[in-house]
Amino acid sequence: MNAFEAPESLQIGCTIVVNLRDSYMKIVTVTEAKEQIDELVNDTNDNHQPILLSGTKKNAILIAEEDWNSIQETLYLYSIPGMVDSIIEGGNTSIEDCVDEAGIRAILNG
Repeated sequence: MNAFEAPESLQIGCTIVVNLRDSYMKIVTVTEAKEQIDELVNDTNDNHQPILLSGTKKNAILIAEEDWNSIQETLYLYSIPGMVDSIIEGGNTSIEDCVDEAGIRAILNG
């Protein structure tokens, strides 16, 4: 491994950080999480990285509220037929082909 390659996983004390699709996820046991919950909540909000809470039988993911809301909005938009294509089309439309604010006001005011 050279200086530019990410390891498959990296162990730091009892906390393990794993590479999932070139994104690192911190893994913390539930016992550790109980001791440092405020720090974990701040960390996940500051860096927008989820934290895997490893339990003895099951696991859970801790994510920032802002990120959760973003995921919910994305799922909602994907649930509307044609919405994704419409968003992509809008993103590919040049600004010159868009209606400006005055044009929208004129349309709304009839």
